[in-house]
Amino acid sequence: MTWKYEQELDEEAEETRPATEKKKWPPFVMEKTVVKNRSQVSDTTTILKDVQVLVLLFSSYSIDNYEEYIGINRLYQKCKERAAGAPRLEVIYVPLDRDILEFTMALDSCHSNWWSFIPSDKVVPMLVHNYGIVEVPTVLVVRVMDGKVVSRRPRDLPHLNAWTLLNDIPTRARQ
Repeated sequence: MTWKYEQELDEEAEETRPATEKKKWPPFVMEKTVVKNRSQVSDTTTILKDVQVLVLLFSSYSIDNYEEYIGINRLYQKCKERAAGAPRLEVIYVPLDRDILEFTMALDSCHSNWWSFIPSDKVVPMLVHNYGIVEVPTVLVVRVMDGKVVSRRPRDLPHLNAWTLLNDIPTRARQ
C-alpha cells in the first residue's frame, strides 16, 4: 500500500532511529498524541512499541454501536491477559466527531478502555483517506509491522480470536 504524504515527511528522522525501532508503519501515524480516559496522554510510537495488531475504530459519538464495542472489548481483554505467544493488541479510536464535547462524551461512554486520536489531529483525515473509509462505524484490524489490513468487516471481530490474528503475523514479528 502506498501512503500519500509519505515523501513529504522528514526521511532523515527515520534513518537516525535504531534498527530495532524502525517500522514500516506510515510515518504520519507515528509520534502522534493519543489520549485515554481524559487523564492519560501518550504518543503512538510509545503505545505501539511492542504491539503486533492494531484495531482502528473509525466512528463518532452520534452513531456509536455499543454491541460492536463489546466484541472489540472482549478481544482486547483477551489479548491484554495474553496467553503465551498471543499477539500484543492495541485499539485506537479514530474520532470523526467535529465537536470536542461529543468527542469527550464518546471517551466517557464507551471508549475509555483504549487510546484515541484527538479529533483535530491531521492524522485523522489522512487515515480516513488512506484506508478508504466511506462509512462509520468501520473497524479495521491492521498489522503494525506494515500497516496491512487483516480484516475490514466489523462483524468478524467478535469471532476473531488472538490465535487467528497470530496466524496472520509472520513468526519473526512475534519475537
